[in-house]
Amino acid sequence: MGAPSKLLIAAAVAASLVVAGAADARRDSPLRAERISFASVPRAAVQGRDARVVLRTPARTLFCRLSVRYADRSSEFLGMTVAVLGRATWKWRVNEVATPGRARLIASCDGAGSASRAVTVVGTLIPP
Repeated sequence: MGAPSKLLIAAAVAASLVVAGAADARRDSPLRAERISFASVPRAAVQGRDARVVLRTPARTLFCRLSVRYADRSSEFLGMTVAVLGRATWKWRVNEVATPGRARLIASCDGAGSASRAVTVVGTLIPP
């Protein structure tokens, strides 16, 4: 009975190495590449004022784009930028006639996918 149990142990060890190797392959797979995410988004964006948006990117990312879709479903391309040290930054001048309400920022970076985040657009007060 000693030989079959040694064979069984050898097969179990070989199977565990195959499973471990497959897990490492999945972790390093391009399908599980690092993704982008928003690092900084204002809680509210005021019509006619500047807002700053910062995106966290994988180190190898180069070009990123940002756009906004306002509450009335109109959209605006906010520009393309180069990511530096894992960050892509935009200064966005909120349209003075943007529809107040919930807007959506949509970012995408070459090879790192896309992300979106909600932001509230608020109107400015008209002086009396």
